[in-house]
Amino acid sequence: MPSFLKPVLVLILAATAVAAFLLHAPVVGAVLGALAIAALIWTALTRRPAGVRAETAGVTLTIHDRDGRRATVEKTQTLAPVRKPLTEIRDRSLFSRGRMDDFSVSPGEIGERIGLGKYHMTKVVFNPPLPPGQTVTRKLAYNIYDGFGDDDVAVMFVADYPTASAELTVNFPPERTARRSRAYIRTDRQPDRAGTLEISPDGRALRWRLADIKPGPQYHLEWTW
Repeated sequence: MPSFLKPVLVLILAATAVAAFLLHAPVVGAVLGALAIAALIWTALTRRPAGVRAETAGVTLTIHDRDGRRATVEKTQTLAPVRKPLTEIRDRSLFSRGRMDDFSVSPGEIGERIGLGKYHMTKVVFNPPLPPGQTVTRKLAYNIYDGFGDDDVAVMFVADYPTASAELTVNFPPERTARRSRAYIRTDRQPDRAGTLEISPDGRALRWRLADIKPGPQYHLEWTW
């Protein structure tokens, strides 16, 4: 959906909810009100900063113990504001299991965090703002608790805006490696496209190199212990 239509959708849902309450249809009004709130959160999750040029990105998932009780995600990104100073940016994460916590960021400060289903959005605020034309490498890190203990594991990554190249890496704990693994790209209304995974000689790391990343598709990594 075009970005300018998203606020319109929120307003229509909110106005319709109010009208339903005025017409003494509280159940309909409550449902429409809930949809309006969900649409508002969805708009925040999918909003992308204007005037940002992203060059490279990297996501590294490191699982620290055999039972998958604690894992660390480190996201790095090289970008440059184009036309005006950048005051804030939003990171979307899409994980199927586990609890995310212990966030840290450099440069910047952690702002609000919003969860909606399996999506998680973290706002990073820059004070002072990043000046236009200056390339900066920023980092975001957090822990995932109780996310990788099952026999079959899947993680998903999404892009916030176009990026020239990216690299996704999974590091397994010393006591455990994957028996099978695969990567694929999922896009709405299109068949899944297989990705090419590189496996380290000792089987303890998976790497997926990507080029010309677009917002919208989901990048899936799956494996079986």
